[in-house]
Amino acid sequence: MSENLPNHSGSETSPPSPRAGRQPLVEPDAQEIAAKHAAIIHGNPWMSPDHIERQTRRILQMNATVGAKRQRLIELADRVNAAVQPHAACRAGCCYCCSMPTMIYRHEAERLAEASGRPAVPLRFRPRPEAILAAHRFYGQACPFLDEGRCTVYAARPIICRLHHSLNASPANCDCSIPPAERKGVGQYDPDYVEMPYHLLSLLANPGEPWGAIQEFFP
Repeated sequence: MSENLPNHSGSETSPPSPRAGRQPLVEPDAQEIAAKHAAIIHGNPWMSPDHIERQTRRILQMNATVGAKRQRLIELADRVNAAVQPHAACRAGCCYCCSMPTMIYRHEAERLAEASGRPAVPLRFRPRPEAILAAHRFYGQACPFLDEGRCTVYAARPIICRLHHSLNASPANCDCSIPPAERKGVGQYDPDYVEMPYHLLSLLANPGEPWGAIQEFFP
């Protein structure tokens, strides 16, 4: 349930973007993605599905505050990020994914507000389908914390940003200047291994917590 929303907005609302001088769009090589995935697991056995599921279950069952559990999941997300990085197309300065409609909780917006000094706009609670539909209009719009291709709140970034990556040969398929109907696939180590437990923890702690696109909290 990774809530970057690259492929669900209507292509009729996304202006076409010339591809001249850019890397070509190609479907990810399934064998190459599988080989990278296998290499990640081989080098990091704790990332196999059964192992990481046990880790997240232990975190959720900890006798600790919600904040402490969230921090443990964030630390696990950072471990995943570090393990995936050598196999990913993502490099410093690559910011294609920073123009995807990125969904965050109010508590994440509060953390971003504290880190940036920029106040977050209060959002009302909406059912998830309504929140996702509202976020579609931000497809292709840069994150408000992106400055010259760099994240200005990197240390405080939401868990979804910590987990997003591409195992493709190039990051071109993440380019949000491409209308959704023309987008190709992005191979990944499944971010839901960590992101879903984070969602579960947040929903159990506060079922009515507002959730929306980062651009809604910081217009």
